[in-house]
Amino acid sequence: METPAILTPLVISAYLTAASIVDLKTHRVPNWLTLPPMIALGAIRLTRFDLVFLAYWAGIYLCWAAHVWGGGDAKLLMALFALWPTLDFLWIECLTVLALGIPLLIAKYRRSSPGELTLRAYSRLITGDILPGEQELAAGSPATWLLACGGVVYSWLAWAQVEVPSLFAYLTGNSW
Repeated sequence: METPAILTPLVISAYLTAASIVDLKTHRVPNWLTLPPMIALGAIRLTRFDLVFLAYWAGIYLCWAAHVWGGGDAKLLMALFALWPTLDFLWIECLTVLALGIPLLIAKYRRSSPGELTLRAYSRLITGDILPGEQELAAGSPATWLLACGGVVYSWLAWAQVEVPSLFAYLTGNSW
């Protein structure tokens, strides 16, 4: 008996929701939640000699090393990019993070004056502390839900067979 196609986005959405809830409650995404899909999906790609995901993993690792996000977030993204190692998924992930992240930043800094924000930015540039450090990451807000939203959106678009506009086509000016 064949599994109904709708189960795929449902399972992916449930998994990403669970990871987000754990992160919101504990400020951590545990290895038992991220490593199994990351390793399984990575192994499947390796056995098929489909190595594109490794380029995404390298970029994700570099962002983690630069303290752009925490380890749990990085491992969750690695699992998602092992599942969908495409520019289309990267495009949806970026758009989702921007669409949700910009309002969050506006809300976070709404009480700060432009001068105060400029002074903070200038101070960080002068001291070389452009990216957050360990303490800032630990004290920051959980972000797994923000990164997981791209996976949820993409899984449902794939299920509905909606063609995602290509990032390459957009960047090169070709029509979608």
